[in-house]
Parts: sequence; structure tokens; C-alpha cells
Amino acid sequence: MIKELDYTWEEVYKEWSYISYHIPIINEKLHVNKIKVNQWKREHEYFYGLDWILNEDFEDRTNYVAEQTTMFMMNGECLNKGKLTTLRYLVDAENKEVRAAIWIYAFIRDVLEYHLENWRGEAYRIAYAVETAARIYLQEKGMNWHHAMKKLLPDVYFTHTILEAVNIGDKRIVLELAAMAVDYIYMHYKVAEYDSRK
Repeated sequence: MIKELDYTWEEVYKEWSYISYHIPIINEKLHVNKIKVNQWKREHEYFYGLDWILNEDFEDRTNYVAEQTTMFMMNGECLNKGKLTTLRYLVDAENKEVRAAIWIYAFIRDVLEYHLENWRGEAYRIAYAVETAARIYLQEKGMNWHHAMKKLLPDVYFTHTILEAVNIGDKRIVLELAAMAVDYIYMHYKVAEYDSRK
């Protein structure tokens, strides 16, 4: 019988802290760009929301939402509930340890959804044990994602081929991949907070 792997959050966070010494941006709070929505005219209602946008699309997307709000509500592409939940938790998190747990959990949960061949067996046990440590820590803080939520992070440049080629021998490798994904998100995405209230 295979023994279940069991990492404590303290063990996982200690590794993350070491990695973040070399990639310090992964500990930073997300910068939120406040976007005033001018075209919301419904009485006794307001428009509010968060958005994760690629840098090159940021200006066009925010202008579209702010100036053509009704059109956006009818036809615009929105974040799924998984990404919105992750983004809301990250924006609200004041503590770098909480942010680390959110990033780690969301990254591993997304990767495990791919059902990669090389992430089965021992690799799966390692990744799942890290994910579990982060999930339990977050649940103690009142943070949960519904099991049906898919895709908790924006797209990062880890193709299935790259992830398949990585040999997962210990938790450090999983955490380094998560840190690289977070670094990529910080470099390529901006956060918008839309609000029609004065």
C-alpha cells in the first residue's frame, strides 16, 4: 500500500519563501487599476467588477467596458467564476502568506485538471499534497473555490508539452513552476476594477 504524502502548510510556505527570495514579485500585492464606468445609467443600480486583462489589450478593453457598458454586458467576454474568485481573494489578501497559498492552490488545481501523463503516480501525490496543504490553510481563512470551478488563473505560457516534460521529484519543483506562473501573470496581465459609483 502506498503511503499518503502529507505536507504541512509551514513546510510548503518555507519552500515558497525561499523561492520568493529569488523572485520577489511573487509576494507583492496585485496592483488594481481603478476604472470609472461612465455609461451605466440604470436608476438604483451600479456596475462593479474585476477583470484580469493582457497588457496589450488593457486600454482597449477598459475603454470598451467603461464607455460601452451595456454592449459589454450583452456581448462582452467575462472571466469565469473560478478566475473571478481567485482574483477577488488575491485583491483582498493583505498578507503575503495568504497570497502565496492562493497562488499555489490555484496553479496546482489548474495543472491537475489537465490530467497529464507525467503528472500521475508519484508526481500527482506530490502536487496533490502541496495543493491540500494550501487548501486547508485557505479554508481556515474562510476561502473556498467550488469544486465545479474550472480554470482558476489566466492563461500562462506553460503548454501541456512543457508541463509533460517536467519530472516532478519533490514539492520544490511544483512550487518553482507555480512561482514561474505567478511571475508570468505579473508581467503579462493587469487587474482592472470597474465601478460606476461616484
